[in-house]
Amino acid sequence: MKIEEFKGYGVAMSDFEGGWDPEFKAKIKKVSKKIVFGHLAPMQKIRMFYWFIKELNRSKRIDLSDLRARGMKNQAFLDQQLEYLAMFSAVKKVVGVESALSIMCEVMDATAAEALLHPKLLC
Repeated sequence: MKIEEFKGYGVAMSDFEGGWDPEFKAKIKKVSKKIVFGHLAPMQKIRMFYWFIKELNRSKRIDLSDLRARGMKNQAFLDQQLEYLAMFSAVKKVVGVESALSIMCEVMDATAAEALLHPKLLC
């Protein structure tokens, strides 16, 4: 099969990722949470949850008009990215920048292959 024959050829990844079905999104979130919480002690988990809620609320106040003006109109994708941003910021506040980067890279490694092999992209 030629690459041009793939369903996702020439389409922005954000359009596919923003359109993932709820079950698949839940699966990716579950894997992500398992990895993040696997690196945290019990008190750190509580602190991380506290900061995650605060950062998620803060992310809702970010002005995205510049992104929208440049053509990024997939709100589901933007919401998902803001949630990732809030998670990273919360983890960073609990374990520091270096550890947070390491943890989030592990999350990306664990979820990227599955996301790229999602049937919506390949069929």
